[in-house]
Amino acid sequence: MPRTSSPNRRRRGEGLPDEMLQRAAEVFARKGYDGASLQDLAEAIGMQKGSLYHWIETKEDLLVAVIERAHEATLASNVRWRDVEDPVEALHVFVADHARVAIEHQLATRVYLQDFESISAARRRDVLRSRDSYEAELRGLLERGQATGRLRDGVDVRLSAFAILGMVNWLAIWYRADGDLRPDDIVRELAAMAVAGVVA
Repeated sequence: MPRTSSPNRRRRGEGLPDEMLQRAAEVFARKGYDGASLQDLAEAIGMQKGSLYHWIETKEDLLVAVIERAHEATLASNVRWRDVEDPVEALHVFVADHARVAIEHQLATRVYLQDFESISAARRRDVLRSRDSYEAELRGLLERGQATGRLRDGVDVRLSAFAILGMVNWLAIWYRADGDLRPDDIVRELAAMAVAGVVA
Protein backbone atom coordinates (compact mmCIF):
# COMPACT_ATOMS: atom_id res chain seq x y z
CA MET A 1 0.00 0.00 0.00
CA PRO A 2 1.79 3.21 -1.13
CA ARG A 3 2.32 5.98 1.38
CA THR A 4 1.53 9.60 0.80
CA SER A 5 4.44 11.88 0.18
CA SER A 6 3.90 14.33 3.04
CA PRO A 7 4.54 13.14 6.64
CA ASN A 8 2.43 15.99 8.03
CA ARG A 9 -0.54 15.06 5.86
CA ARG A 10 -0.04 11.39 6.77
CA ARG A 11 -0.03 12.07 10.52
CA ARG A 12 -3.26 14.03 10.17
CA GLY A 13 -4.86 11.12 8.33
CA GLU A 14 -5.22 13.04 5.07
CA GLY A 15 -4.55 11.62 1.63
CA LEU A 16 -4.90 8.04 2.82
CA PRO A 17 -5.36 5.25 0.25
CA ASP A 18 -8.93 4.31 -0.64
CA GLU A 19 -8.42 0.71 0.49
CA MET A 20 -7.36 1.82 3.97
CA LEU A 21 -10.34 4.15 4.30
CA GLN A 22 -12.73 1.46 3.08
CA ARG A 23 -11.51 -0.97 5.74
CA ALA A 24 -11.70 1.71 8.41
CA ALA A 25 -15.24 2.60 7.29
CA GLU A 26 -16.26 -1.05 7.63
CA VAL A 27 -15.07 -1.10 11.24
CA PHE A 28 -16.64 2.24 12.18
CA ALA A 29 -19.93 1.30 10.50
CA ARG A 30 -20.06 -1.99 12.39
CA LYS A 31 -18.81 -0.92 15.81
CA GLY A 32 -19.25 2.83 15.90
CA TYR A 33 -16.45 5.25 16.70
CA ASP A 34 -16.54 4.65 20.45
CA GLY A 35 -16.66 0.88 20.06
CA ALA A 36 -13.85 0.62 17.53
CA SER A 37 -10.33 0.35 18.92
CA LEU A 38 -7.12 1.16 17.11
CA GLN A 39 -6.33 -2.54 17.28
CA ASP A 40 -9.61 -3.31 15.50
CA LEU A 41 -8.76 -0.79 12.81
CA ALA A 42 -5.20 -1.99 12.38
CA GLU A 43 -6.30 -5.60 12.00
CA ALA A 44 -8.97 -4.69 9.45
CA ILE A 45 -6.50 -2.58 7.47
CA GLY A 46 -3.94 -5.38 7.63
CA MET A 47 -1.05 -3.89 9.58
CA GLN A 48 0.36 -3.76 13.09
CA LYS A 49 -1.03 -1.07 15.36
CA GLY A 50 2.42 0.48 15.60
CA SER A 51 2.60 0.73 11.81
CA LEU A 52 -0.73 2.55 11.77
CA TYR A 53 0.92 5.46 13.58
CA HIS A 54 3.03 6.09 10.48
CA TRP A 55 -0.22 7.17 8.84
CA ILE A 56 -2.19 8.78 11.65
CA GLU A 57 -1.72 10.25 15.11
CA THR A 58 -5.10 9.32 16.60
CA LYS A 59 -8.17 7.21 15.89
CA GLU A 60 -10.00 10.45 15.17
CA ASP A 61 -7.70 11.04 12.19
CA LEU A 62 -9.12 7.94 10.54
CA LEU A 63 -12.70 8.91 11.32
CA VAL A 64 -12.19 12.40 9.91
CA ALA A 65 -10.60 10.96 6.76
CA VAL A 66 -13.53 8.57 6.19
CA ILE A 67 -16.10 11.32 6.70
CA GLU A 68 -14.25 13.83 4.53
CA ARG A 69 -13.92 11.25 1.73
CA ALA A 70 -17.68 10.59 1.83
CA HIS A 71 -18.44 14.30 1.74
CA GLU A 72 -15.95 14.94 -1.06
CA ALA A 73 -17.52 12.14 -3.11
CA THR A 74 -20.92 13.79 -2.81
CA LEU A 75 -19.60 17.21 -3.81
CA ALA A 76 -17.66 15.80 -6.76
CA SER A 77 -20.48 13.61 -8.09
CA ASN A 78 -23.48 15.87 -7.66
CA VAL A 79 -22.86 18.59 -10.23
CA ARG A 80 -25.01 17.71 -13.27
CA TRP A 81 -27.99 19.66 -11.92
CA ARG A 82 -26.12 22.94 -12.43
CA ASP A 83 -26.43 22.55 -16.20
CA VAL A 84 -30.21 21.99 -16.07
CA GLU A 85 -32.21 25.16 -16.68
CA ASP A 86 -35.62 23.99 -15.47
CA PRO A 87 -35.58 24.12 -11.62
CA VAL A 88 -37.88 21.12 -11.16
CA GLU A 89 -35.85 18.96 -13.52
CA ALA A 90 -32.67 20.21 -11.83
CA LEU A 91 -34.09 19.19 -8.43
CA HIS A 92 -34.80 15.72 -9.81
CA VAL A 93 -31.20 15.41 -11.01
CA PHE A 94 -29.82 16.78 -7.71
CA VAL A 95 -31.71 14.22 -5.62
CA ALA A 96 -31.00 11.32 -7.99
CA ASP A 97 -27.25 11.93 -8.05
CA HIS A 98 -27.09 12.48 -4.29
CA ALA A 99 -28.93 9.19 -3.79
CA ARG A 100 -26.56 7.36 -6.09
CA VAL A 101 -23.56 8.61 -4.12
CA ALA A 102 -25.20 7.52 -0.85
CA ILE A 103 -25.51 4.01 -2.27
CA GLU A 104 -22.08 3.83 -3.90
CA HIS A 105 -20.37 5.16 -0.77
CA GLN A 106 -22.77 3.55 1.68
CA LEU A 107 -20.40 2.67 4.51
CA ALA A 108 -18.62 6.02 4.55
CA THR A 109 -21.97 7.83 4.42
CA ARG A 110 -23.27 5.70 7.28
CA VAL A 111 -20.19 6.57 9.34
CA TYR A 112 -20.78 10.25 8.51
CA LEU A 113 -24.34 10.02 9.82
CA GLN A 114 -23.68 8.02 12.97
CA ASP A 115 -20.31 9.35 14.11
CA PHE A 116 -20.00 12.92 12.85
CA GLU A 117 -20.66 14.31 16.33
CA SER A 118 -17.71 12.28 17.66
CA ILE A 119 -15.27 14.56 15.84
CA SER A 120 -13.79 17.37 17.88
CA ALA A 121 -15.39 20.76 17.28
CA ALA A 122 -12.24 22.24 15.74
CA ARG A 123 -12.05 19.50 13.09
CA ARG A 124 -15.80 19.50 12.47
CA ARG A 125 -15.71 23.13 11.41
CA ASP A 126 -14.36 22.64 7.87
CA VAL A 127 -16.79 19.84 7.08
CA LEU A 128 -19.68 21.87 8.49
CA ARG A 129 -18.73 24.87 6.38
CA SER A 130 -18.70 22.77 3.23
CA ARG A 131 -21.90 20.94 4.20
CA ASP A 132 -23.70 24.22 4.86
CA SER A 133 -22.63 25.50 1.43
CA TYR A 134 -23.98 22.33 -0.20
CA GLU A 135 -27.30 22.63 1.64
CA ALA A 136 -27.47 26.29 0.58
CA GLU A 137 -27.19 25.19 -3.05
CA LEU A 138 -30.22 22.93 -2.60
CA ARG A 139 -32.15 25.73 -0.93
CA GLY A 140 -31.20 28.04 -3.79
CA LEU A 141 -32.50 25.50 -6.26
CA LEU A 142 -35.79 25.29 -4.38
CA GLU A 143 -35.99 29.08 -4.24
CA ARG A 144 -35.56 29.20 -8.02
CA GLY A 145 -38.51 26.86 -8.36
CA GLN A 146 -40.51 28.98 -5.96
CA ALA A 147 -39.71 32.21 -7.81
CA THR A 148 -40.85 30.75 -11.12
CA GLY A 149 -44.10 29.42 -9.65
CA ARG A 150 -43.12 25.79 -10.06
CA LEU A 151 -43.41 24.99 -6.33
CA ARG A 152 -46.75 24.77 -4.56
CA ASP A 153 -47.82 27.61 -2.30
CA GLY A 154 -46.54 27.54 1.25
CA VAL A 155 -43.48 25.38 0.67
CA ASP A 156 -40.88 26.08 3.37
CA VAL A 157 -37.60 25.98 1.45
CA ARG A 158 -35.39 25.35 4.48
CA LEU A 159 -37.59 22.58 5.84
CA SER A 160 -37.92 21.00 2.40
CA ALA A 161 -34.14 20.95 1.93
CA PHE A 162 -33.64 19.25 5.29
CA ALA A 163 -36.39 16.71 4.52
CA ILE A 164 -34.95 15.86 1.10
CA LEU A 165 -31.41 15.43 2.38
CA GLY A 166 -32.61 13.40 5.35
CA MET A 167 -34.63 11.07 3.13
CA VAL A 168 -31.76 10.48 0.73
CA ASN A 169 -28.99 10.23 3.32
CA TRP A 170 -30.95 7.59 5.23
CA LEU A 171 -30.30 5.26 2.31
CA ALA A 172 -26.93 4.61 3.89
CA ILE A 173 -28.71 3.06 6.87
CA TRP A 174 -31.38 0.90 5.28
CA TYR A 175 -30.11 0.01 1.80
CA ARG A 176 -29.02 -3.61 1.30
CA ALA A 177 -27.13 -4.64 -1.81
CA ASP A 178 -28.71 -8.11 -1.62
CA GLY A 179 -32.23 -6.71 -1.17
CA ASP A 180 -35.11 -6.67 -3.62
CA LEU A 181 -34.71 -3.02 -4.61
CA ARG A 182 -32.22 -2.18 -7.33
CA PRO A 183 -30.14 1.00 -7.03
CA ASP A 184 -31.55 2.49 -10.25
CA ASP A 185 -35.11 1.96 -9.02
CA ILE A 186 -34.33 3.51 -5.64
CA VAL A 187 -32.67 6.53 -7.21
CA ARG A 188 -35.58 7.09 -9.58
CA GLU A 189 -38.26 6.69 -6.90
CA LEU A 190 -36.58 8.93 -4.32
CA ALA A 191 -36.05 11.67 -6.90
CA ALA A 192 -39.70 11.41 -7.93
CA MET A 193 -40.84 11.56 -4.27
CA ALA A 194 -38.73 14.63 -3.58
CA VAL A 195 -40.11 16.47 -6.59
CA ALA A 196 -43.71 15.41 -5.92
CA GLY A 197 -43.42 16.74 -2.37
CA VAL A 198 -42.79 20.33 -3.44
CA VAL A 199 -44.09 20.96 -6.95
CA ALA A 200 -47.32 22.81 -7.64
